[in-house]
Amino acid sequence: QETIVFVDLPGGSCTISCYGLLKDYNELNVIVGVNLPMLIEFFMLRDKHSVIELVPILIEKGRENIFKLRCRK
Repeated sequence: QETIVFVDLPGGSCTISCYGLLKDYNELNVIVGVNLPMLIEFFMLRDKHSVIELVPILIEKGRENIFKLRCRK
């Protein structure tokens, strides 16, 4: 069964552990660098999309929500 694992830090122990599992578990989808908008999107869409469809949607949502805040003058 396709599974998504969310980890926060690219070089962290969770990422390293997941990397070791990837060779044995083809259905494991590890998303690294997770942020809160990605998790919210996951919980909103998980019953409407397959894991294969969700992964790129979640990655894009994460990218959309990283920006520099600027003050309008």
